Amino acid sequence: MEVKEAAENQPSNPYFEVLASGNFSKEQVNAKLVPPPHKPVELVTETERVWEEKNKQRIENGKPPMTDNSQLAIKTVTVIDGQLEIDTYPAKYSDLIAMQDASVKARFGEYAPQILGTNVLTKTADGKLIIAQRGFNVATKPGAMSAPGGYPNLSTDLSAEDAWAPFSTVGRELKEETGIDESELKNVNAAGIIFNKTVGNPSMIFFAETALTAAEIEKRTTDKEINVKILPDTKEDLEHAILWWAFSPSPSGASALALYGKQKYGDEWFNWINERLTRRDIVYTSMDEQQLAKLNKRAADRLTKLVDKS
Repeated sequence: MEVKEAAENQPSNPYFEVLASGNFSKEQVNAKLVPPPHKPVELVTETERVWEEKNKQRIENGKPPMTDNSQLAIKTVTVIDGQLEIDTYPAKYSDLIAMQDASVKARFGEYAPQILGTNVLTKTADGKLIIAQRGFNVATKPGAMSAPGGYPNLSTDLSAEDAWAPFSTVGRELKEETGIDESELKNVNAAGIIFNKTVGNPSMIFFAETALTAAEIEKRTTDKEINVKILPDTKEDLEHAILWWAFSPSPSGASALALYGKQKYGDEWFNWINERLTRRDIVYTSMDEQQLAKLNKRAADRLTKLVDKS
């Protein structure tokens, strides 16, 4: 993935990197579809092997098999004159899963597709933020706290030019995961693109507002893969969630909140967040497995209390 004129002067941390940030309206985002790169025959074979083994393990553990849906991968990200330009190409979910295999990544890492995800942070009519906890049977990051979202659907989320329509993905994902209809949204904007260093893929972050209250949204939710949670929109709660989510367990959720805070509290606050995350990582990487296990439990408990108190 190539980033042009997008990540200049963007602070980084061990969990996520900001590839582009801003406040992009629908008219300021241009996503193009380009041909995919050629893959070696051996990589195709290895991808099929890993996919079959992973699904076999899931079935043996009583979990449903994964579906090899079409995905989008990012080739380039460019910001020019306030316009966010994204070149994408078609890929498969199995491509992403295969690269989670250490031996495959070691041999074919240069062909790893940067599968694009989306996350949308929505503010309710009563001034709270909608977040989500992933189900414990999903293929990636079970139990993780994040912002609602998913992956572009090449069957439904296309523009008239047969390219990806990012704002269509936002409307569809919110409807599926939270029950909010697109007609109940306003002020939907793209906040940028981040790179999740934990799983090695980018995510496009969106912000939106809805006329629904937090209580109304909680009653609507029917998605079995996530549990909708509500986060108070205060500086303290935002900081606590980011500092715990980045490590345990969701950099994409932490980055969505960090970009939200950047717009609300400014670059100095955002730089402080990145510095805190960097310092925390130094502490975490010095711990043994037992210490990390205790920290993971502590983080999970704090996250639960944080969202339950709302």
